[in-house]
Amino acid sequence: MADTPETSQGGGYEVRVLPVAAEDLLEARDYIAGRLGAPRVANRLVDQVEETLRSLERMPYRHRIYPATHPTDREVRFGCVGDYLLLYWVDDVERRVIVARFVYGGHQVERFI
Repeated sequence: MADTPETSQGGGYEVRVLPVAAEDLLEARDYIAGRLGAPRVANRLVDQVEETLRSLERMPYRHRIYPATHPTDREVRFGCVGDYLLLYWVDDVERRVIVARFVYGGHQVERFI
């Protein structure tokens, strides 16, 4: 998950992870493994995110709509992975799920939407 969007397609929808979301995940992994000294927890988080991404290929609407307090041009959904939120939207025309951000749930999520 480096400079280009990650994609996977094993079910009905293609899942595309934007570079900023991939970077969010790497930063979370590095923080947990390095700063908190919990590399197993960090690896488990990455595994859980990958599992969640695979599930979106088959069930893109499985997570709730994020209750934004300001108007948005798309319906942003969120999935909880540990203490983090995976923010994404579904493009039915292209049959694609776009993962926009991966943020710590304690942050002000509104600024990422």
